[in-house]
Amino acid sequence: MKKINVFTASWGQLHGRHSNMGDIIIFEALVDILKSIKSVGRIYCYSSDPSYTDERYDVQSTNPFTLKGLLRTIRNLHRSELVLLGGGELVQTQSSFLYLVANLAPGLLSWIFGSRCLAVGVGIANEGEISRIGRIIARFVLNRIDRICVRERTSFRNALDIGIKHKKLMLTADLAFHFANLKMLFPPSRIRPQTILLCPRYTKKRHGDFLPSWIKRKLNRKIIDQDFHASATCFADLLNQLCNSYKVIILPVYQSRNSSSEDTLFAHKIVETAGFPDNAEIYEGAITTDAIMRLMSKIDVVVAVPLHGLIMAAVNRKPMIALVYASKCENFMVELELKPNLIIQYDQEKILNIDLRNHAIQNCINRNREFGCRFEKSVSILIHRHNQTIQNIKTEILEIL
Repeated sequence: MKKINVFTASWGQLHGRHSNMGDIIIFEALVDILKSIKSVGRIYCYSSDPSYTDERYDVQSTNPFTLKGLLRTIRNLHRSELVLLGGGELVQTQSSFLYLVANLAPGLLSWIFGSRCLAVGVGIANEGEISRIGRIIARFVLNRIDRICVRERTSFRNALDIGIKHKKLMLTADLAFHFANLKMLFPPSRIRPQTILLCPRYTKKRHGDFLPSWIKRKLNRKIIDQDFHASATCFADLLNQLCNSYKVIILPVYQSRNSSSEDTLFAHKIVETAGFPDNAEIYEGAITTDAIMRLMSKIDVVVAVPLHGLIMAAVNRKPMIALVYASKCENFMVELELKPNLIIQYDQEKILNIDLRNHAIQNCINRNREFGCRFEKSVSILIHRHNQTIQNIKTEILEIL
């Protein structure tokens, strides 16, 4: 049987085992899907730690942060009959204009090399989070690939707004919903006291600059450190309020070792500023799909800033409150048809009114069964839409063969 090579441009191993939780889960979903298709041969991807990634996932990775690795990455793209963009937020310039370029470059190269290209489970940011030149670049590249599978209805509309052809778009779901049925492996843990999973994030670095945050931090370290500490103080207040009534587990969803991601440092700063509450702990386990699913089985309510903290709550049918810092978070909550009082606009200076916060959390706990029923319906729809992503990948492979 003829086998084809597939290049996945997922960022799930960009920092090896220290990558972003959402990106890791998306990457593991993609690898699982591709390995289930007999006609897939080699799977190529990025990794700053190729030996770890290759051994753990049985793929062939290259480090794009070195010149030699970048040239090998381009070579692997050229060798691949199918290129997969995403999942995750594909089009936005709020983090950095360079992130948009990095996200879309494999799609442009696939067009130049004559390979088929499919964007899977991707998000398209709202108008205010994409610069004018970013919209032009996205329109040029995405109209030249074969299909774009977007993860929610708002992204579908946003794609049309920037000029993506309707015939290229398909409404699917985030790739994390590939694991939505794994909840059966991890039955709910009957623990007391009631437990909140808090997923904080320092978000002030998301300002739509040209340079990524790890470079800006080196150039303006004093100012960024001041903002970092001020934001930690706000979350410390939130943590102390939560600890008055609940056990709190803090999940740093990005455990990268470089300075572009401070989630682990941020979590420790929050606990230190809060005075090291007795019933608060920082999760220090592995960031893998299985590990996060096991963690979620111990949780009553999720309070999260990062999108995939919310998505993994939905995958596990857990009540959630979103501290929204970007359109992708609110778009996801709207996709689940959750009530507005569970969508809190994240204010750096004042996270939310204490009474409103406590009422929302207690309401989530008291109505846990109702949330479970609602999630079951919503998640079933998203699982069905995710299956369309799998079918699209298989269709592309069949057309190549």
